[in-house]
Amino acid sequence: MSIIGAMMILVGIELAKFIKDVRGKADIIILIITTGLSIITNIAIGFIAGITLYKIFKKFEIIRIN
Repeated sequence: MSIIGAMMILVGIELAKFIKDVRGKADIIILIITTGLSIITNIAIGFIAGITLYKIFKKFEIIRIN
């Protein structure tokens, strides 16, 4: 169990490195909703909601893609 715990800590640190790419309020909203749904329900629902929100925001030009 300690090996799995150590691996999960390292994976969490690696995933947290991507937080520097979050810019703007729209990105933060998508991040919070995706994370919240992933924790409350399951990862698949959170992922689908995040992708859907991203596409909606992009379509209505709420976020700008560089």
